[in-house]
Amino acid sequence: MKSAGDALGEALKLGVVFAFATASTLLSYLTPSGSLAKLLHLDTIPCLGLGLLAGPLYVLWVSLAYRVCGSWHGVLTALLVSSFILFKSTWYGVSSPSWFGVYGLLSFIALGVLTEKVNGGVASIACLVINWIALGIHVGVWPKPIYTALLVLLATFLSGLVFDKAASIIAGKASFKL
Repeated sequence: MKSAGDALGEALKLGVVFAFATASTLLSYLTPSGSLAKLLHLDTIPCLGLGLLAGPLYVLWVSLAYRVCGSWHGVLTALLVSSFILFKSTWYGVSSPSWFGVYGLLSFIALGVLTEKVNGGVASIACLVINWIALGIHVGVWPKPIYTALLVLLATFLSGLVFDKAASIIAGKASFKL
């Protein structure tokens, strides 16, 4: 049987997960990724905001949750982020098929699991590629040209890796684990 202290600790971890997921989602809403794509003349690359900004928008918060709260809390944070985004609108504006948002959930579950088990760079690439494949199959929108897509994948990897490392440093400096 768990003690009341254990229950309080789990409630505190859940609160931290919700706070990190909320911060990540709000940053995602406030980031003008469409403007960024136009500014960089990269409007032929779908999910560019996710690609270039995966680190500060998502990986940082997922990795912090994992490092502060323990295993599977990063995955839960990622799942909550995608759920919060889906509450606001359809996944990348795709409404047919009606279940297209499942790709959002799957891509963020992959982001959470791979951030915890491998690193944020690999996680960011997996998340982006899942969305590219989903958009390509269901909407016919593929990243092009291929060399630009490869550069975005490299930037995505670096963004995720750098902010995963930043989360490690932040969690280490905070020197507490729930």
